[in-house]
Amino acid sequence: METITFYSYKGGVGRTLALANVAHYLALLGQKVVTIDFDLEAPGLHYKLFPVDPNRSFSPGLVDYVNDQISGDNAERAILDYIIPVNTLPGATGQIWLLPAGGAPNPAYWAKLSSIPWNHLIYGDEATGSVMFLELKEKIREALQPDFLLIDARTGITEIGGVATSLLADKLVCLLTSSRESLDGSRVVLRALSRSLRAPGAGPLRIFPVLSRVPVRHRDTERQIIDRALAFLNEPAADFAATLEFADIPVLHHEASLSEAERLLIGQDDGVAAGPLLQDYLRLFARVTAGLVSRETEPEIERALRGLLDSTEETLETRHAALAIAARRAAQDPDNPERQRGLLVSYTELGDAQMRHGDLSGALDSFRAGMAIADRLAARDPGNAGWQHDLSVSFDRVGDVLVDQGKLPEAEKTYRDSLAIADRLAKSDPGNAGWQRDLSLSYGQVADVLLRRQQNGEARDMAAKALAKARDNLARFPQDRRIAVGIPRFEDLARRAGVP
Repeated sequence: METITFYSYKGGVGRTLALANVAHYLALLGQKVVTIDFDLEAPGLHYKLFPVDPNRSFSPGLVDYVNDQISGDNAERAILDYIIPVNTLPGATGQIWLLPAGGAPNPAYWAKLSSIPWNHLIYGDEATGSVMFLELKEKIREALQPDFLLIDARTGITEIGGVATSLLADKLVCLLTSSRESLDGSRVVLRALSRSLRAPGAGPLRIFPVLSRVPVRHRDTERQIIDRALAFLNEPAADFAATLEFADIPVLHHEASLSEAERLLIGQDDGVAAGPLLQDYLRLFARVTAGLVSRETEPEIERALRGLLDSTEETLETRHAALAIAARRAAQDPDNPERQRGLLVSYTELGDAQMRHGDLSGALDSFRAGMAIADRLAARDPGNAGWQHDLSVSFDRVGDVLVDQGKLPEAEKTYRDSLAIADRLAKSDPGNAGWQRDLSLSYGQVADVLLRRQQNGEARDMAAKALAKARDNLARFPQDRRIAVGIPRFEDLARRAGVP
């Protein structure tokens, strides 16, 4: 069971809504999720997870549990008596439960909350509260066997907040804004948490800062906001050991319509649900759960993940998360060619990202894994032009990495394998502009690597074929802009190869 606490130094940053969306994403991925409302002074998680119903009771809850444990009244009550099942979205195969704060805003709730001696409970000589909350976590694990425990923590610096952020959490998602007040307070808290004592057997607390309520602006302006916040958080501390070292900060963009009435975005069909904030939630979800979720996802979630990955700000963690999803789906139905091709696409996208990050070895492994899938699909149905094309593209990707690694003989062989497929496709459908363009590109790739190997005679012949094919394509398909813009490249290659 992975425990993730959502915290913010100041309110109004969308912390609870982010948690609710992550909970539903996880349920769509087949995960069992328990959520706890630790924001006892201003509980609101139940508003995000349940339709508004003035007649619905959320008692007993966490405050009742604590009071029962302290007083001894109902101390033997089963933990499931405090927990409520949550309706999941259509198509979800997982489950969600809520341990609410209690019967707020009923006056009896506030009276019970104020009667609990939090300071003595958490920081007293015996510190019985720490043991009580660790036992609560274990009771939840035993009763429901959840994959994730998501905690909505109190803002600011409080006794109960410390329990949620340092004692119980494996990971902490800290939402903050770019205001100096928010940055100052958040940095103080995060520096303390980075050095906080952990429960026996617990590993280091992993912290994920998130910049919230960011206006949708030009990308350069947004990057400046992120860089300023990052520089402030990472400033050297007086005690150097407390200095934070965050590599980046994901953002949650501001959505004005949610200021009036916050609601889930996952599973909605309106324009807001298709906008930047939904993509932000997906990025956050993928980053925080990277390596933990490998169950089959619903098609719309996979498509959403793949769509957001087209952004230039994607992370390798996100690519790996998408690959894990595709691998799970492919393994569950190995005879389904579309799922196998989905896995091929995920390997290719991961390889592309690794290339941009300079990880040539990792990219080569990813591209070769994709190529093996493409080879199986092409062999399964030699008449399927699309699968033959996929295999040709896979050869190209592998060849590109081999060139960058200086392995030119291997690169030449791989490019020639791609050329053989491109030639067959072009001959099979002379009216297909894409196949004809691919053939000219394949000639050019082989010519380029031959030039690098100083095989000048062969290079000249291949470069001449590339240019002739490109010019022929331009004459036959004058409306295809991709062909026109490629002509100068082939002319330059021909000059370098000595084509008269």
